[in-house]
Amino acid sequence: MAEAVGLAASVFGVATFAASVVTTFQTFVSSYSRAESKVLLLSNDLAVISTTLQRLGEAIKKNEDKIDVEAYNLFARAKSNCQFVFERLEKALKKARREKGISMSALEKLKYACGEEDDLKDLMASIEPSKSTLILVLGYVRISNLQKQ
Repeated sequence: MAEAVGLAASVFGVATFAASVVTTFQTFVSSYSRAESKVLLLSNDLAVISTTLQRLGEAIKKNEDKIDVEAYNLFARAKSNCQFVFERLEKALKKARREKGISMSALEKLKYACGEEDDLKDLMASIEPSKSTLILVLGYVRISNLQKQ
């Protein structure tokens, strides 16, 4: 199925980008000896999204002949939010890492890099729905694959 091949490529593309941003984020956080719990939780959530994207891509690629259009539509809805989150975070990380002379905590640097505290809160708030949606899409793909066996 052409849709499944395109879907797998799309999922792997976002997963690769997400993994890159997660690695950069974890490197950023590890440079602080006492990173705040909010930053550590954010790092964990980002890693879950990245891993879920990878697993979703693997499930789709493994069962390309069984993937239906509904799975593609479900992922397309989640994809734009995931890309937004990781692109926004990548931009904030670049800015935060350039500001080496400023004495701030990891959370303060992220707030500064995002522009405003509310922008960081909005970014963090959008992560949970992305994570949940991807986990649901992965479950849908796995269930639909089982039903078609």
